Amino acid sequence: MARDHQIIIKNIRIQALSDTLLRLEERSSSAFEDRITFTVLDRDFPKPACTFFQDAEGTHLKTDNFTVIVPHGGDSLAGVSVESADGELLYRYEGCLPPLSNLPGPSDRLRCWMMADTPRLVPPPWGATPPPRQAGDQPDSGWQVDQDAVDIYIFIPGEGGYQQFRQDFLKLTGPVPLPPLFIFGLTDSRYHPYSEETALETIDTYRSKDIPLDIFVMDTDWRVGASHGYQINEQLFPDMHAFIKKAHSRNVRLMYNDHPEPYGDSFLDPAEIQYRYDSLTSLLKLGADLWWYDRNWMTHLHDPPAGLPRDVWGQRLYRDITRHFHPDRRPLIMSNAAGIEHGKRTFPPHPAEHRTPVWWTGDTAGRWDYLRMGIANGVDYGILGLMPYLNEDLGGHFGNPDDELYVRFVQYGVFSPVTRLHCTVNETRYPWAYSKEAEEIVSEYIRLRYRLLPTIYSAARRAFDDGTPLLQRGDLEWPAHPEARDPSQFTLGDDLLVAPMNTGTNDYQFIGADNLRTADGNPGLVGEYFTNTEFEDQPAFIKDEVNLNQDWMWLGAPDGLSSIGFSIRWSGKLVKPPETGEYLLGAYLCGMTRIELDGKQLIKKYEGDFTRPVLAKINLEKGQSYGLVVEYAKVMARGVFGLVWLTPTQARTEPTRSVWLPPGTWMDVWSGERLQGPRNIQVISDLWHTPLYLREGGLLFSLPQMQYTGERPWDEVIIDAVIPQEDGVSIRALYEDDGISIAYLNGKFCRTPVSLDRSGGTICLEIGAIEGDYPERLAQRSWCVRMHLPAGVIPTEVLVDGSTFPLMQGGNHAGYRLIAPGGTADEIPFRGRGSHPGPHGGDVLELWLPGIDTGRSTRIQVRVG
Repeated sequence: MARDHQIIIKNIRIQALSDTLLRLEERSSSAFEDRITFTVLDRDFPKPACTFFQDAEGTHLKTDNFTVIVPHGGDSLAGVSVESADGELLYRYEGCLPPLSNLPGPSDRLRCWMMADTPRLVPPPWGATPPPRQAGDQPDSGWQVDQDAVDIYIFIPGEGGYQQFRQDFLKLTGPVPLPPLFIFGLTDSRYHPYSEETALETIDTYRSKDIPLDIFVMDTDWRVGASHGYQINEQLFPDMHAFIKKAHSRNVRLMYNDHPEPYGDSFLDPAEIQYRYDSLTSLLKLGADLWWYDRNWMTHLHDPPAGLPRDVWGQRLYRDITRHFHPDRRPLIMSNAAGIEHGKRTFPPHPAEHRTPVWWTGDTAGRWDYLRMGIANGVDYGILGLMPYLNEDLGGHFGNPDDELYVRFVQYGVFSPVTRLHCTVNETRYPWAYSKEAEEIVSEYIRLRYRLLPTIYSAARRAFDDGTPLLQRGDLEWPAHPEARDPSQFTLGDDLLVAPMNTGTNDYQFIGADNLRTADGNPGLVGEYFTNTEFEDQPAFIKDEVNLNQDWMWLGAPDGLSSIGFSIRWSGKLVKPPETGEYLLGAYLCGMTRIELDGKQLIKKYEGDFTRPVLAKINLEKGQSYGLVVEYAKVMARGVFGLVWLTPTQARTEPTRSVWLPPGTWMDVWSGERLQGPRNIQVISDLWHTPLYLREGGLLFSLPQMQYTGERPWDEVIIDAVIPQEDGVSIRALYEDDGISIAYLNGKFCRTPVSLDRSGGTICLEIGAIEGDYPERLAQRSWCVRMHLPAGVIPTEVLVDGSTFPLMQGGNHAGYRLIAPGGTADEIPFRGRGSHPGPHGGDVLELWLPGIDTGRSTRIQVRVG
């Protein structure tokens, strides 16, 4: 039967949901499925014009963009094919569902993309919370798991390309929710048995040092037994409710870590859901603000059906419980990103995962390679999974990063969606735990984070509106440039280009197969693997190993060996050192190692609880080979080994990275220099410096300094405007809402448009009348407008709303002033009123407009010579 936009033949249904989205479905045991499912929320798309006909091939459904052909006589989807408008075969169902895959990117060749709704779970109206009960009812979760059937969605964006695909995907599966404002402040996290006294003491230290803080994490030790259950450890917290009130009085919110043990008989057992609800809400009732759903390596929730990771089910479970308890608040949890195992990508994100921010990448290490992975994950996942709130253990969960690496972790974190310091037991990531210089740098960057809140929050709203991630990979705007795919840099919001330093003077490199040879000349070393920690008896097996960078994490082991303890002896040759000179050679280590070079012991070292570099100096000659024996024993729950070296050149190199400048002109925010793209530049970056560039014509919103996100309304906003050298127009908007409730979903928010227009010798910046409303909307706001002028450009007249604007006379009176270049190398940018621009740029024309009515527009005109 063919009608309207669909074909139904026996047990199959073909639906043209739109001209760019197609659905192929087989009937389940009862019927075709039109209800929402775990993954699919909205199928109500504008229906396309369709034509139907039959020929020798079968029944055809044709739109302007694609054609579906259903073979004659079929009782299943087998053989159903989809062609593009020009006849290219896009897809044919051959009995296998499309595998879980990353979402396509803007620079990919995108003809079509497939998604299977499997396992197809149908939720009840109450979601993953306890079902309502009537007297005598048999408890039932209400979830239907028997509706699974072949159900495939095919995205065919046509001329709309990537933007059309993303729009269709988000309508089908739901938008990325806007998190509460407080998540964009600093989070301090530490696996540590805090007591009420030590937790409050730590919070007070942040406040006394004027280091902003919004969230403090209570890791697992808040409970009896430390890892599961929900009974409060009253030896540490004799009155948890009182402790929470004291933290709240310090304007800090509390996140509680949960390692959930299974309960009931299955993931949908009503007893499991009731237990989880009662347990999580028991802390919420005391005032806890949010939960950290932490997948555990030893115990975890019941596994849902294959195809739905337990991480994703748990995200839904914790979100629904939080939303049910606080129905007017934005539900927020932190959880493991499914498919990222301790920083390393293992499988693609689930297509419903983007609806449950925020996500964490697992127990990473304080090493340069993990920083590089973290930056790439944070940037790429905004595209691969439309998951823009991925965050790292800043500083690494394991290991003791030195000052340089710690500072670089935090510098990235300040510009990332979520800024969260974290480490394991017996380590610290407090800014004051490092050198005075490192503390000063990190503290200044955290303060900068808070000043940038309007830019970050406006970017977060855009992620909700259309899926644009906060960290925009370059090919979202410049897909024709291969360099734009580089995930080591990004634009934050519309105009700020950030290239975090991801290498340093102590960036030890892993020694790979190119520099290792077995006795037979094969790449790598020969490994003897023992079932004990003493290299005793015969090895369990022997194999060539090309990768001596291993992290067995908790209770991990090579295949066939015990996770309790094992040992490995690798032997062969170290070959082809790249240069002659003094090397640092050794290992990243958690366990015991002995390294022998040409028969001489170089290192013998045990590192039990931490992952540290263990290194020795050795002179090597370019191109030579050396006999090499490496022994490693895992003697703790965690096992880490990586064979590393630092070459003579690397040991002397200043911190340098390559930055790709996109098309257009970009102002170095430190120096004020304007640079033309597209091109690659090499940047030497001392410890204070992160490569930052503001687009010419760009507008960046910031605030005066705050110590927590809710300290004051945004009654003063600073605009940094990079005045273009050529004529042009830019339009941006400042976004605001109440920061906590779901009222933004019902239109309770405001935008203030701001436009910048240069036409010849006249510059016009207009702050538009506020658009929209919400209860806390400001009636007046003060503006500090900082126009970064091109070098040599001099203002000759300044008008505001058509009247001559006065020179600033001091105090808090309206006026303007011209500020000459004069910033120094260690002055963090975007410092607000009165701050000098960099030494190699033009002047800043700064206007102070106090107490402006937000309901009307304000027009600034500057004539320049």
